[in-house]
Amino acid sequence: MIREIVDSDIDQIRKTWVDVFGSSDELHYLYKCYPHVFGFLNERAIVSDSGERSSQIISFLFLLPLDFVTSSSRHKCWLVYKCATLERFRRRGIMSQMLQSAELKMSDYGVDGIVVIPPTDLVWDLFKRNGYSLFSRKRRIVSEASERDDNLHLSRITSRQLHIFRRRVSKNYLEWDKSYSSLFVFQQEGRGIELYSFTYFNIVGEIVCYKQNDLLVVEEIITRVNHSGRLSFFDIQDITNALCTCFGVRYVSFFLTTYLS
Repeated sequence: MIREIVDSDIDQIRKTWVDVFGSSDELHYLYKCYPHVFGFLNERAIVSDSGERSSQIISFLFLLPLDFVTSSSRHKCWLVYKCATLERFRRRGIMSQMLQSAELKMSDYGVDGIVVIPPTDLVWDLFKRNGYSLFSRKRRIVSEASERDDNLHLSRITSRQLHIFRRRVSKNYLEWDKSYSSLFVFQQEGRGIELYSFTYFNIVGEIVCYKQNDLLVVEEIITRVNHSGRLSFFDIQDITNALCTCFGVRYVSFFLTTYLS
């Protein structure tokens, strides 16, 4: 049976969450930031050997509120924050049914659309089969330092400062509420993510990154508009050398984003 999540579901959801993800720490902070979590779940009745009936949550879909903002409009949306199905119940169309249930409920909540940031191609295939289309695509490249470069200067920033900067440089962006900002801080701490503003010669920007041994993983790097009114661009090898020097690593992994028309 597919239904909306209610507050009393937390204990049953935790069992399924741990089975899928291995730890419930993130779930704890999700409920701390959003005391009344919204989403859908699928549960089935269980009858024990003694004849007692109970329920088991086999799948869940968490939806967080956000606004999709363009240069001329603002749209209230849901972000698919987490979705999962117990392994033995997968490939039965359960998550597709839950997405359809969410879509049918959008008008009741004044929501214009659902946004997903799929972590893997496998997850993206699920949403593609359900009619979702790409707004942007990310590809990862790994670059190795070729020489020392001491011309990069970093200053730590907050998640709010990063959000404000994104709004300044992008015509289309996702706008989170304060609760999500708190959740983002937890994610930063859990993965060792750090936020910086940087200057590199005449280029100024922001960077979101974390270290893995001899590798610096750059989740996001954005440059400010320069005096000519255009975005500043840099050579990948040059910025690799500077980042490796600054963070004491040998390699840098970049996510490069292409926006699709």
